[in-house]
Amino acid sequence: MYWRQVAVDTYQHLRYYFTDVGSTIWGSIVGLFLFMIGEPNLAFYAIFTLFILDIVTRVFANARKYGGYINATKTGKIRSRLAVQGMVSKLFTYFVVLSIARMITYVIPISLLSEGLSSMILSVLLVVEIQSLFENLLDAKPDKNTRMLLNILLLKFRKEINKVSDVTDEEIASMDRNNDQTKTI
Repeated sequence: MYWRQVAVDTYQHLRYYFTDVGSTIWGSIVGLFLFMIGEPNLAFYAIFTLFILDIVTRVFANARKYGGYINATKTGKIRSRLAVQGMVSKLFTYFVVLSIARMITYVIPISLLSEGLSSMILSVLLVVEIQSLFENLLDAKPDKNTRMLLNILLLKFRKEINKVSDVTDEEIASMDRNNDQTKTI
């Protein structure tokens, strides 16, 4: 008798959940999302936290730069439509990049290599977000000492990135000069 009741209850739950169109669609979307990016781990939470901090520091910087939040909103320096467009664009880009990092583990059978490549991709996202945070905080018009500290951190951060990619400052300067010349042509 007990097993029969369990079977009937299970059938009723399944019938309810899969006949409800909204639950089926959202469940499919969440399932696809989790399949594409994988189970959320520490790196995912770190990227997501930095993403939220980037949004908060951008709003803070614009509010400081343009005389407060209300004034910046009135003058159009902080606009929700542009912010939402930027967030959706960035979220879509991160979704694609996180999906690529996840799919590498399926495609490359050597776990050490696939995990290394995935970690490298996640590290790039972390570096981009950290650099964006430093730039937003510099835009917030900090006091002299804080500005100096942020400049040093950002400069150090950029130099470390250049060391990793084996690009010298002279090569970057020459690339910038070449880009400036092509823009004027």
